[in-house]
Amino acid sequence: MKRVTRAILTALLILNCGCQSDLQGFEVELPSRLRPGSPVVVTGLPLSGRALWLWTETGQKVLVALDTNDLGRDGVTGHVDSQSTLAIGARLTKACLGLGQGGDDRCVALSKGVPWVGGQWSDAPLEIQSNSPWSHGQRLALHLSDVPLPGEGVAWVETEVQRSDVTLPLSTTQVLSTSFPESSHGVWVTPKWLGSKLGSAKVRHRLMIQTITSIMHQSQWSAWATVEIQAPKRQSSGSAIMQRGRLSQALRFDEGAIAIAPRWLSGISWVPLGTWSSPQGKTLASWGPGDAKLTGLPLWSKGSVVGLPSSRWWIGGWNELAGATFNGRVGWRLVGPDGVQFIEEQAPLSLTMNPSIQVVHVMFDYAAEVGLAQWGLASAAPTIRTRVIDLVRSHFEGFVIEVTGELMQPNLFEYVRVAVLDRDPNALGLLGNEPSRGKDVGNRTLDEDLSGARDHGGAGAGQPPYGGVFLESMLLFSPTLNPGGSTVDTRFDEIFGAFCPLLAGKPAVANDPKAAMAIETLSQLIASTISHELGHALGLAAASGFHHAADNPGWRMDAGVARPFAERANLPGSAGERWGPIDAAALEQSLGALP
Repeated sequence: MKRVTRAILTALLILNCGCQSDLQGFEVELPSRLRPGSPVVVTGLPLSGRALWLWTETGQKVLVALDTNDLGRDGVTGHVDSQSTLAIGARLTKACLGLGQGGDDRCVALSKGVPWVGGQWSDAPLEIQSNSPWSHGQRLALHLSDVPLPGEGVAWVETEVQRSDVTLPLSTTQVLSTSFPESSHGVWVTPKWLGSKLGSAKVRHRLMIQTITSIMHQSQWSAWATVEIQAPKRQSSGSAIMQRGRLSQALRFDEGAIAIAPRWLSGISWVPLGTWSSPQGKTLASWGPGDAKLTGLPLWSKGSVVGLPSSRWWIGGWNELAGATFNGRVGWRLVGPDGVQFIEEQAPLSLTMNPSIQVVHVMFDYAAEVGLAQWGLASAAPTIRTRVIDLVRSHFEGFVIEVTGELMQPNLFEYVRVAVLDRDPNALGLLGNEPSRGKDVGNRTLDEDLSGARDHGGAGAGQPPYGGVFLESMLLFSPTLNPGGSTVDTRFDEIFGAFCPLLAGKPAVANDPKAAMAIETLSQLIASTISHELGHALGLAAASGFHHAADNPGWRMDAGVARPFAERANLPGSAGERWGPIDAAALEQSLGALP
């Protein structure tokens, strides 16, 4: 079987006679085999209005459609045109980027060539990596000889279960995940599940592929494999933590609370059967088998955290449950084609309720450094990064929240990611944007991503689709760069004019003491915008609409026109910025206050 690999294929820039004098090199990232719909990533050049063409050694060419709106990323992703037709085995030898039909004003050579495989797929059957026994809901490893890459099409697995009384083709299918051990070839799949009946069974699988060109392919059935389907079993106990999302009113449990290997389950629910008690011994809630049989509680996984909807069991703020303990056992509700089966474990289960922690990851990487170059402060990027994170931490002082500049693996917390980018990818001149639907007023969305990624929830509601904080837009406070602007301030040019190239300044050198005021002021501007967008992500403004209707001097969640440059930059004599009383109260209710 052939490994599906990806490679970055680049070479020296080929300069043609039509090239412009300021050309820079670019890179093209291709999969190791090309077919209609294959993804292509281009980095290294401004791409607005350009097309990419891939050429064969015989002079044939295929178009790659680039998403030039896909900004705020390290590269631009495109796809080989779905109507492309080349001879199977043809080799692509160069990639040309340009404004014309040939795209030949700047090119890179693909030194080894990339073979064109068209729309053909292997017909080899799937192989089951391991069979008996299977836990109910177990994730399976299936070996494949070919699998579509993202953008080439979709694939899923069909499973049949054969028992002594019936043969069941599964009515649902599972989209493939491409995460798989490096030493293997294949995918992980989780059937939805093999029915609630436990015991001996035979199973077989086949791969189904729907390509972007509407070609349907199905592999041969695998051989029947005998398996023993076992009931799920709790492996360990741990702590429970609370989730603040008002939409789901849910509890979160860390992976130690209910650890089942592997975690990715479907067709299974669980519930703690027993009693929740306050630290003073008061009974807060009791969950019994009848409740679990009636409703079932879906078990899903989010990183290493699972969620258990709790609104069926009690009403009230999450603070009421702080420090609560649970004593009881686990009940499993198994759903399948045969109906519902309920199994109770006899082993005791003990949990203690701990508060959730909100984590904010401030991303300050290459895009931010590019943006700082426009201000003439690229040499101070590490200093500005550290100062911005410290300022954002100070804005949320007193609340249960952690602000970090380092990537963390979500575990016992809720997560918001916000990036400092060079420009507004929405092309609206925004200083920042929180792109979730309704700007998450009321904190109904958890784990937002404000890093330039498209948020279809907000885009579907007519809002700008890309999130983040945008350095270029902050230059609009300059009366020189934005004459007649309603928010300009002459102090902007006084502070940044000596360094900003757009104001005829000379970029600051490293550790330049003359740049201290500019560094501090820009850090304040960036931190102010980050905290405002985080306020949205955490449910603010705590009023009608996205912002407060009036101008409240110093209130961080006022509308942009009510937040002048001096206020955002915390200049002497200004009101500075703070949370308005109504917003501070909402944050305390949502995040919790430190003792």
